[in-house]
Amino acid sequence: MLDGASTTIVAVATPAGKGAIAIVRASGPSVPELVRRLVRTKSHLRRRVATYATIVDENGDLLDHGLAIFFQAPHSYTGEDMLELQIHGSPVVAREVVRALLACGAALAEPGEFTRRAFLNGKMGLHAAAAVADIIDAQTRSAARAALANFDSGLALEVRAVRSDLAAILEELEGTIDFPDEVPEPDRDGLKERLAPIRMRLERLRRDGELGKIVREGLGIAIVGPPNAGKSSLLSAAGHATRYRLRNPGYDARYDRGEHCRRRRTGSTHRHRRHPSPCGPFGGPGHRAHGARAGGSGYRSRRRRRLTAA
Repeated sequence: MLDGASTTIVAVATPAGKGAIAIVRASGPSVPELVRRLVRTKSHLRRRVATYATIVDENGDLLDHGLAIFFQAPHSYTGEDMLELQIHGSPVVAREVVRALLACGAALAEPGEFTRRAFLNGKMGLHAAAAVADIIDAQTRSAARAALANFDSGLALEVRAVRSDLAAILEELEGTIDFPDEVPEPDRDGLKERLAPIRMRLERLRRDGELGKIVREGLGIAIVGPPNAGKSSLLSAAGHATRYRLRNPGYDARYDRGEHCRRRRTGSTHRHRRHPSPCGPFGGPGHRAHGARAGGSGYRSRRRRRLTAA
């Protein structure tokens, strides 16, 4: 166990909101005391065995019925004594269980603190600790598989192998420099042949790193083209599903910028009145509204309305 880790932490392990089950976890040296005070079972709570239990608060009042699992150090996720409570998935019940644990001396865990303690207690390496967040944030199957590969030390093993090969070459060169009379100089052509596959492996790791970033974060693509060129059809075909539908045939983003309305200004008042542009005739409110404000009729009134709208 990590020296100085005297605080027992607690947190809800399941996502926020309603569900069938909510999981509350506690980790630290005070877990046996928390079990004694808050968990009621008919038989002794055995290690790593799910046991039906009644969960009560610090005053002995009933909170919920569920399953309790006790993990004794070092055979737990964090390497410390751990308690896992599987209760009904009500946010109120989960909050009350956490409140009872806090009232008995536990502290609310910081984001990622369970994994941090697992790393500091030697339960996982740094690469695996970083991969935990990638697994949780994975949005696609490829991203999840890549994160699991890192969690299983796939990248770390490859890096160690490359480092071992480079260390062997460096030892030969150092021996030649330190003891030139006793250690002969390595053949330069032989060194190039030994370094070539190492360089290829490093280049492959670099490419895999760039691909992994795309898999994790996605790739932004812009489909640009003139109106009615088939941009939406291309997007639907690429995604094998209709992502969006146009409101009107021939509608494009120029409506939002007002270009369509400015283009229509050169037409007659009759065409303005009948055009169903979302911007309205003259790029503003409807034709009748302008007429009501301007008042009158005839050529001068129509001209005054046109100049006012422009």
